[in-house]
Order: sequence, then C-alpha cells, then structure tokens
Amino acid sequence: MQTDKKKDNRYDGWSNLCSQINSFNIYNFRKNNHFRSIVENVSPQFGMQYFNNIMNNYSEYISKIDWKTIEVLANVGSPFNQEYTFNNNKYKISPTILRYVKFTFDTLTHIKNNTSLTELNIVEIGGGFGFQAILLYEFAHLFDLKVLKYTIIDLEAVCNLQNIFINECKKFTNIKYDNFQSVTYDNFNLDNDNFFISNYALGELNTYWQNIYIRNVISKINHGYLCWNFSPANPKIHSYYNSIKTIKEKENPQTNNSVKSYIIRY
Repeated sequence: MQTDKKKDNRYDGWSNLCSQINSFNIYNFRKNNHFRSIVENVSPQFGMQYFNNIMNNYSEYISKIDWKTIEVLANVGSPFNQEYTFNNNKYKISPTILRYVKFTFDTLTHIKNNTSLTELNIVEIGGGFGFQAILLYEFAHLFDLKVLKYTIIDLEAVCNLQNIFINECKKFTNIKYDNFQSVTYDNFNLDNDNFFISNYALGELNTYWQNIYIRNVISKINHGYLCWNFSPANPKIHSYYNSIKTIKEKENPQTNNSVKSYIIRY
C-alpha cells in the first residue's frame, strides 16, 4: 500500500516481514517489532476502552459468539495478549483484536440498519493481517447477513501474509471463508462488489493513490465503512466524501493525537 511515509523504515521492515511469511512461520510473526509498530499497536489502555464500548453497545450479541473459537483465531501469530471476560469466562486476546471486534460490530450494525444489503461482496483496501475479514465472516450471521466474497487490495508482500493467515485460520473454525482473496491493485477486478472497507489505510495514502482508488474502485461501490486516519501530507478527508451522503463522526476512542481520525459510514 503506497503511503506518504516513504522514508519510514518501519514500512520496509513490515513489507520484508510479510514477504517472508509462510505456513511454517505464520505462528510467530505478531511479536515482530515492525509488525507491532504498523498493525499490532493498540495499547492495553485503549484495549479496555474498546472492550467497554463493545460491552456497552453490543451486549445482546455477546452471548451468541463462540469466544473460544475467536480466541484461537486471534492467537494465530502469537501476539502479546491481555485478559478479557466475556460471558463470565476469561479469554486471552490482544488489544488490537478488540478494535477489530468493535469495528466489526459497527460495520454490521450500519449495514443492517442503513442499507438493504443481505449478501455482502466486500472490498477492503489495506487489510493489515486479515483479521477484519475473519470477524466479518464469523459475525455476519448474528445480523442475518452473509459474506459471499471478500477481497483485500494491498501490496504484494502483504497479500502474501493475508492469504496465508486466512488459510491457517480455516483450520480452527466451521466458517469456510468462501471466496476470500488478497490481491494487488493490478490484479483486482470489480465484480458485483457492494461494500467497501478501509480502516487506517485510505487516509494514509498519497493523493495520487487516493484518487486512483476513489475513481476506479470506491466510487463504483454504493456503501462503505472507513476509519479515516490522516497522513501529514493529507490532513483533510478526501473531497469525494463531501460529494456523497455520509455519516461522519470522530473515532471513539480517539487514537490519533495529532489530527483527529474519523469514522465514515455510507
């Protein structure tokens, strides 16, 4: 994923790590410092804020979730964990996973309440290690929704990590993750896609790539959910999101100290 942080060697280390992931070392990558600085970077304090948000806003779904399976899936890659209690049982999960859980509930609630969609063909730009996809597949049925297809667009090295991670997770769940793929932009083909996601990715791209994605992908998909995290070179939400009807609100909890991040839903 092309960003404005060209001289930030964390991204070089992150990309190099992703390119080297295979089915043998997939169980150790999440303690890597480059990975933690880019993706696995939610603090225990923010983790508790996400946990409280989930419990306060989505309590009706908590008892319907197989948290033991989520715990197993969330620990592929061996992250540093905290302990959280769901349904009177303690589970060891990283704080970053709690953010994904919160975004998943937010996304599915938006789809259920504000669109007519029931079957989802999702496109995500900048997919981290793929766990947002995992949770959307796992939780969709709670909202009477079904993920038919999920495509992540990312850099080639990161696609390698995401495809291997998803394949490993298939071993621990009854959900099939049908029609999942992670591909580069050059290999992406729009095909009946009806929901767009980009959390902490699109806003960090340079203007050139933002324009390419908006023109060729985003503008052709009617609904979406984003956490817009600004880069220093792009301190404003792209004008496209002022030209369509959206719901914008400050990220809660707010994880960007310099320029506030925003949730955009439409």
